[in-house]
Order: sequence, then C-alpha cells, then structure tokens
Amino acid sequence: PGLEPELGLEPELEPELDLEPELEPEQEPVNLCTSEESFDAFTDLKNGSIFAFQGDYYYELDKFSVVSEHPRLISDVWGMPGPIDAALTRVNCEGKTYIFKNDSYWRFNNGILEDGFPKLIKDGFPGIPSNIDAALAVPASSIDGNERVYFFKGAFYWEYLFQNQPTQQDCAASSTSIPFSRYTNIMDDSFENFFLSIFGVPSRERTRGPYTIRRGWRGIPGSVDSAMIGKLYFIRQFPGTRRKKPKKHSRRKQRGRWWGQQSSSQDADLYSLLPSQSVYFFVRDKYYRVDLESKRVAHARPSYPRSIARYWFKCADQMLMHE
Repeated sequence: PGLEPELGLEPELEPELDLEPELEPEQEPVNLCTSEESFDAFTDLKNGSIFAFQGDYYYELDKFSVVSEHPRLISDVWGMPGPIDAALTRVNCEGKTYIFKNDSYWRFNNGILEDGFPKLIKDGFPGIPSNIDAALAVPASSIDGNERVYFFKGAFYWEYLFQNQPTQQDCAASSTSIPFSRYTNIMDDSFENFFLSIFGVPSRERTRGPYTIRRGWRGIPGSVDSAMIGKLYFIRQFPGTRRKKPKKHSRRKQRGRWWGQQSSSQDADLYSLLPSQSVYFFVRDKYYRVDLESKRVAHARPSYPRSIARYWFKCADQMLMHE
C-alpha cells in the first residue's frame, strides 16, 4: 500500500462577506440614427400611437419623430423586463394589445394589464410556437367575420383565427379604437367584396401552418424581426382595372357585432377608388411595405427595403413622413 499523504493544517477560511448580489446594469438605449440593431416589435395602440420596442426600451412615435420623454424602460410601464419577442393590437372595437415573450403572453386593455395574465401561448394560441419573432394582426374581412393574426418564427409563419369577438355591448362600453375607426368610417355593403378580397376569407381552422415566409410573402427575406399593419390606401380606378367597381346599394344600418357602430358611407366619388391595405415588415435596420392582397413588396421609388432610421425616426435633414 502506498504512503498516506501527510496531514497538514487546514487553510484558514476567509470570512464571508454579507453582501447583496450586484444587479446587472440596464442596457443603455442605442442611437436610433446610427445603430443597425433590429427592433423586437412595432405596434399601433388603441389611441393611435405607434410604439417601437428594442431591447430593454420602447419608443413612442408621432408623425415627426420620437415623442419626448422616450425611450422608457419596458419594465417600468409594461410589467415585464425587455426584450420582448413580439407585440400586436387587435383591429376591432376594443383594440386590446398583446405582448409575447418566451412561452407567455400578456394582454392589455387601454394600457392596463388584465387579470389572469401572463398566460401560456400554447393555451391561448393553440398551435403557435413559443419564442416567436413577429406578429401581424389584420381586421376581419366582413361585418360578422373573425380577425386573424400572422405569427412568424425563423423561416416560417402561421395563420391564427381569433375565435372570440367582442359583442355589441362590449363595443358600446369601450372607448373608440382609432385604428379600427379607419375601417368603420368607410365600410358599408358596397365595399364588402373589396374587403373580402383584401383580407381574404379565413379558413374555419383556428391555426394553419407552418408555411415558408419566402413563398408566402414575396420579396421579403426568409425571416423577419417585427411586423405591423399599415395604412388603408385608396387607389383611383382606371379603365381596364381587373377589380370591378362595387355596386352602390341603398344605405342601411349595420347590425353586425364586428363594427359596433353604424358605418358611414362616403360621397359617390369614393366608389371610383379601390382600397389597398399595406403592411410593414422590419428586418434589422430596414423595412418593407407589402400589399396585403397580393402579399408582394410594393413597387415604389425609392425602392424597398428602406431605412427605418430615415423614414420612421426622421434621421435626415428633411422631415419625412413614413408611408
């Protein structure tokens, strides 16, 4: 047998210091005009404000630039630490906002977190994966239809159909949703076919997919960082246009629960215009405008992609308004 090692004196232990662990310093906001860092989410809230989320912070935008007193910490206002994964605001009379992070989501009504949240994505959105990259909410295609949301992760996307819609009583008790009113102010019977064409007739399936982004949305890269519904344009109809002008019907009160109010018809000149819905996709420091009906990148000059800093944060000599 080998020799036992010699036993020496045990080393003196250093006294333990009763110190609280240091918290990691919060990430400083980046320079929006020079950074190439991507944005985690863009969404327009019920009051019409546009919010951009990046890292630990979020920014409120108006038509000129970032609103004063921004950026602000996400944790100070929204109740969870940044960064988040995605955000969306439903395009209906209530206009509730959803924030997604990891395997959970939070729901806000007029900026106030609702009871019972956060919840698991797999429970609230069955068939949708965790850790999504982006979410894009679109309105229903008819008065009694259901809204949809597209979820994006990696090279794929899913289409989800909301099952529960607000009732007329819910709409009457809710304050006005500015993004939703843009549709109610021009919607009536004669435009219903156009809205069906733009927003599509959803499948009865609650969740569909996954589909590849490159095949489903032509002209944008294979993955995206964030997405947001854009403006509803009206394009004047020219001879030879494929889409036919809608027939004028007698005006009647809409009773569907989708709108929650009587829609107002426009002057006869409006019937010579064709509605076109745009959506935005954000990839690193650039963005794309896409026509929702064709799901193709819009043709414009300058062409897309364009600089987020220049067109959304006005980092240029000229005060440009984003499309």
